[in-house]
Amino acid sequence: MNNWNLSYLLKDLIKTRANPVGEVRQEVWASEIGMPYLDRYLDMKGVPYTNLPDGKALANFFLGEQIESGLKQMLENIGIAYTDNERVVYQQKDLLGVVAKPDLIVEINDWEKIKENIKTEAENLPDDKYKEREKNKLREKYKTIIQFQERYPEGLKKTIFEIKSANTNSFKMIKKEGAKLHHQLQLLTYLKAYNLPEGHIIYINKEYGDMNEFVIRADNENLNELWNIDIETMTFYIKNDIKPELEFYASDWRYKYSKYYDLLYKELYEREK
Repeated sequence: MNNWNLSYLLKDLIKTRANPVGEVRQEVWASEIGMPYLDRYLDMKGVPYTNLPDGKALANFFLGEQIESGLKQMLENIGIAYTDNERVVYQQKDLLGVVAKPDLIVEINDWEKIKENIKTEAENLPDDKYKEREKNKLREKYKTIIQFQERYPEGLKKTIFEIKSANTNSFKMIKKEGAKLHHQLQLLTYLKAYNLPEGHIIYINKEYGDMNEFVIRADNENLNELWNIDIETMTFYIKNDIKPELEFYASDWRYKYSKYYDLLYKELYEREK
């Protein structure tokens, strides 16, 4: 039998997660706000991508996705957070709707209920060789909840959290310069959709596990102005079926990662060399 490597199979499987074409739609994804208009226009018109992520890029994205998923699961398991599975669309008059799907919503009104749930879980553990180990885990979870209760006796107000993973270089830049603008605009959409005063963005270093957390306010005038300009502009292009002009700045990282790189930017970058 021929030698084979599981890594090749995994890379090929991860590649299948990439969609080859955009979805024809009249709604904006919150994660798109602040990104180049032309790319978004082509995507919303269903134009096939010219540059799908390769196996390495998708594997990197997949690992980040798993880290984010693991953190969400820990918070959900402890009973202090949940994910809203409803499809929420925020729409202002005469503008395109924006799909809002936040990563995590944290809200605690009753600490005692959470503690009772942990006790119930411990009482219902199966009587097997792992029972004592699982009981110890629940004891630690219980202690953690008590510590949080002591710090925040009135509970935790409803807050949206957006979780992002980043490599070390990107993480250092974010720590120095603050949350990325398009991530702030994404979170602002959620605050508008859920009518909340503030939300948090948490960045996780994929390599070392460090975290940075940033608070975004819904009443940030500059951010709201940028959000309005973006949605008004995108609405104009889509509703009038007008293709946006090509924007290009060689120093802007957004163009290098475009799904339409060959179609739009490749020749421009080569001229810059």
